[in-house]
Amino acid sequence: MGCLVALNSFNPMSLAFKTEFSVTNQSNERIAVTPVGAIGRDGHRSRLPLLADAPGYWFLPRNANLVIESGQTRRFVYDWDDIQFSELLIEAGAQRYVLIVDSQPTVGQYRRPAQTSFTVGAPATLVPAPAHIAVLADPQVSWRRTYVAVSTTVVLAYLFAKAWKRRRHLRNNRLRPTSAVNFEA
Repeated sequence: MGCLVALNSFNPMSLAFKTEFSVTNQSNERIAVTPVGAIGRDGHRSRLPLLADAPGYWFLPRNANLVIESGQTRRFVYDWDDIQFSELLIEAGAQRYVLIVDSQPTVGQYRRPAQTSFTVGAPATLVPAPAHIAVLADPQVSWRRTYVAVSTTVVLAYLFAKAWKRRRHLRNNRLRPTSAVNFEA
């Protein structure tokens, strides 16, 4: 499994679907953002699986309660062909609100978002989050992600160690004096 994830990290097809969006906090308080997406025809809501903003296809271990200070902007990267970006769950204080990104996420699934820049003003002006979306900001342990991250790291470390050992072996063979060969026979 880890080997597949490591190889997929450089798969040009998966890289083609990476897209980004930004969220600007123009409120006077710190907010925590959880990007939410809709999956399938029934529109089941789930956290948006975020990717590192770097070459390759690397999942971030954290995809909920991402803090944005007042006056700051934060960029997010995700794979748009796996899940339809539908809402931003905003937590301010003890309250949870939702900013609708796509009012019909199951129509014409899966596509890039029409808008890629979002501004959060006073959170109280937003819609209170429905229970099935608000629960997504609760802490959850993702054992699958942890397994994938650890196994990918182990596979890459093994491959690096093997390449390093081979490099040393090749370098040692080059530096070793060759014995004289007698061509007179």
